[in-house]
Amino acid sequence: MKKVSVSKKLISVILSVLLIIGIGSVGVFADDYSFTYCFANDSMTQVYVQGFSGDVPDDGYIIIPDKINGYAVVGITANAFSDVSGISGVVVPYTATYIDNNAFSGNIAVLTPDEYQEYKNSFDIEDWYENSVQDYIISGTTLIGYKGNDSIITIPDGCTSVGDNVFKNKKDITTVYIHSNVESIGASAFENCKNLETVIFDRGMGSVKIGANAFKKTPWLENYDNSFVILGTTLIKYKGDETDVAIPNVLTAVADGAFYDTNAETVKIPVTINLFGGNKCFSLSSDANDVPGIYVYKDSAAQEYCKTNNIKSYLATLPGDVDSSGDISTSDARIVLRAASALEDEYLINEIKDIADVSGDNKVTPADARLVLRLAVGLSAYSVEDVLTMPRSSYEVLLAASNAVSYANAYNCGYSKFEYQQISATDMNTRTAKNLKMFEDELTSAEDAVSVSYKKGSSDALKNFFEISLVNSDSIESYTSVIDDDYYVFTITLKDELAEVDADTYTQKMFPVDSASHFADKLSKKSWSDKFSWSLTYSGCTLEIKVGIDSGRIEYAYLTMHYDFEMSGKTGNTAITNADGTSSVATATRTDIIRYTNFSYYE
Repeated sequence: MKKVSVSKKLISVILSVLLIIGIGSVGVFADDYSFTYCFANDSMTQVYVQGFSGDVPDDGYIIIPDKINGYAVVGITANAFSDVSGISGVVVPYTATYIDNNAFSGNIAVLTPDEYQEYKNSFDIEDWYENSVQDYIISGTTLIGYKGNDSIITIPDGCTSVGDNVFKNKKDITTVYIHSNVESIGASAFENCKNLETVIFDRGMGSVKIGANAFKKTPWLENYDNSFVILGTTLIKYKGDETDVAIPNVLTAVADGAFYDTNAETVKIPVTINLFGGNKCFSLSSDANDVPGIYVYKDSAAQEYCKTNNIKSYLATLPGDVDSSGDISTSDARIVLRAASALEDEYLINEIKDIADVSGDNKVTPADARLVLRLAVGLSAYSVEDVLTMPRSSYEVLLAASNAVSYANAYNCGYSKFEYQQISATDMNTRTAKNLKMFEDELTSAEDAVSVSYKKGSSDALKNFFEISLVNSDSIESYTSVIDDDYYVFTITLKDELAEVDADTYTQKMFPVDSASHFADKLSKKSWSDKFSWSLTYSGCTLEIKVGIDSGRIEYAYLTMHYDFEMSGKTGNTAITNADGTSSVATATRTDIIRYTNFSYYE
């Protein structure tokens, strides 16, 4: 029989997964199966297996563990496996001394653990791989191979990991869907998939252990429009030009090789990072000793990671610890207050700015000094740990809000929506106002608006929720990040932006605003439209969103969108002016308000 050439590395992966099924680790698979059982004695220390449900492994053998939930398995009752389809055999533990005659149907093999091990020892791995007729080759819960040529790939349900090199060099793949149960993606899993442009993680927030070069040489990675390439809350790659890099503290994992071939000379790791893709997450090259200056916080997972992998690291300075003593003290509060009052040297103020800005509003104010003092004497409403995990930069606040929205979409949340519009700051002559009244007639006032509820999981809920496409944080005019009990409250205000008719603005990406083309279409239907010039500016569009610190769930989201109009020329035969005729430009502002509340999620 002709045999497919399977790499030694792939064979070793298959062997390692298959051996898990053997006698030495039968208990491992208890969590992947669902056994029903009853107690075999009054002391409730032993059980009989009564039934089975779950996915049958590729080899067709179900392994009964010697213990279920800590109870010894001592028997199997009648018909326990007689109605289970798709199985070749059942491996019965030596602890089971009672097996009913009708426990299995006639064509099911019953093996002891030793007999099953002998069967595995004679297993021809290359024949098994070659003869598989499935596109997805799965062993246990690991996807170890792919034989298909589809353009859209969905990691199969039940798979918790994707092995090394599984999709490497697959030129047909354009899109990959990764479900929320996937916990790890192996090295080079999608490397050199030259048409892979879209990677969708169906959980807005979540860590994935990712090996080196998992997405190397893919358009998705190469065209990712941000310095930090992120999947869920895992940092895949740093693409920026900075030499001093602070990993956003809304991320929870770092892929192996995330800093290969970068300009990074120092990397600060937040306390939120607790999962690492390998032992070279911060190496500048394949040389494990080529590591930048790494700054970690005391007693963090990153500090332990560095110790385990013999990587030299330095302790990062706590927010508020401006004198670098290792603790936050009243002395720190005094220095911050002097900096906020411009009583310190300008050089020192610039040097301590990032550390002194405890409130996260990108400036040093007396409020920071007050907060440092309260932290120093233990009177603050939140702790130093809270400060360390709070999104503080504009990018972190934007990413945290985006993650919360993605999480709500991924879990098909339900909510209530209250929406209304209003016209304000009108400054135009009477005729112009009358001709343009069509814009006011289509609005819903606050008095006429009603709250509409959308059920979780419904298509209406998905359709009526808003999206945040990650825009460059440079587009943010101002932001705040505040802790309110167990919640973060973020406010994000975008910079003013002139909306051209065919433009795809960052305001439109982030907010559900009407585009300039919407207004142009309405104006074009008027006979006098050729005599009329106008411009539209998105001004001060703001998102306020309250998100659970531990849950990542939205408590509420308030959107406020402002459209500022300027008009000149004529409407009909009447020249446009402001209200008192002192200017040939008329102005008005339309404001849209949407409030999302009463969120409900699938568990």
